[in-house]
Amino acid sequence: MLADVEGIQPKVKGVSVGGVYTSLYLPTYRVGLDVGIASRAMTGVETLLLSHAHVDHSGALLTLLGIRALNGREDPLRIVLPAAVASTMREIIDKAASFQRRPFAVEWFPMEAGDRLCIRGNLWVKALRAYHTAPCLAYLFYRNVQKLRAEFQGMSAKEIAALRQRGEVLSREESRIEFAYATDTLSQILDREPELYRAPTLILESTFLDERKSVDETRSKGHIHLDEILERAEHFSNAQLLLMHFSQSYSAREIRRIVAERCASMQPRVLPLLPATGEWPR
Repeated sequence: MLADVEGIQPKVKGVSVGGVYTSLYLPTYRVGLDVGIASRAMTGVETLLLSHAHVDHSGALLTLLGIRALNGREDPLRIVLPAAVASTMREIIDKAASFQRRPFAVEWFPMEAGDRLCIRGNLWVKALRAYHTAPCLAYLFYRNVQKLRAEFQGMSAKEIAALRQRGEVLSREESRIEFAYATDTLSQILDREPELYRAPTLILESTFLDERKSVDETRSKGHIHLDEILERAEHFSNAQLLLMHFSQSYSAREIRRIVAERCASMQPRVLPLLPATGEWPR
């Protein structure tokens, strides 16, 4: 069963098991985050953000394209991905399309760290460098909002209306962090990209949780250990911290217990991305 996390904004559907599959869907944004497995729930995805090209994060891309076509989606899937792997991924999709006897509807958006892209309306995303064993990106989501300029704050509604009628420019546009996603990366991304700590909702990998793997062993695989998150506990100002990408060596029951015990000082903000009941999809 897929996780269906409603207690955070935006709502998150999906599953993530390190080395097996990571696929998340944000219905509010119509955005997919990686696609190691494709469910029918992802038919609504308009923009897919790939962190990197490892199979457990991108291997079901063809399935997703097939599901969209089967459900009558004619609009192209916008695929955002690290620029270093874009040409190879495009070649794979184009060759696979020959078996279908028709091209897949895709728009490609190769990204480098620091690049930005409008997702929809006033929502946009910035790519961050992630530190993994392959070219990898993390993503920060921002929303542009209009904020009343400082010199007009405190005025009555009647005064504001009068100024607006005279043609005064009363507001300025401001970009606010709304959401962040960082997977398959070393913990140094937290030190180099402090904006991650300020996102109201942060989805962050925590592949290993206890003594089964040391911090050094975890780092050698390009991942984050829960110890490294706890060392930085005071820096997380996120309203919600959703941990995921747990090693398959842990059962869902073990993860619930370990996270509850070890992250007690950070509760109730810390949630593990787990099926509501039972274990991982098989």
